Amino acid sequence: MGTQAATALIVDKLSLALAQFFFVVGGALVVLPHIAVPAGLWFVLLGGTGLLAVGIGAFLVLQRQGRPGSVVRWAMTHHVGGRALRKTFACPLTWETRRPWGF
Repeated sequence: MGTQAATALIVDKLSLALAQFFFVVGGALVVLPHIAVPAGLWFVLLGGTGLLAVGIGAFLVLQRQGRPGSVVRWAMTHHVGGRALRKTFACPLTWETRRPWGF
């Protein structure tokens, strides 16, 4: 039951992140055209939003393929993250999180 609870939590967090992302993008499309924003700030706003979209999209793609742990395994084989990563990644979530939405 522990892995199913973790799977539900992962799906919940991803759904919440997507909802917040679309809310922020929608609000920015409504508000930002009506205010004077310096070019540097436009770059930071669009760059940050783009990086957030790439991160959420990459996690969604990995989730749909049933491989959410592949990035962590890659980091472990390339010695990124150290002992804390190896200690934390001792959980069999990869099989439980395979296609939770029925994609």
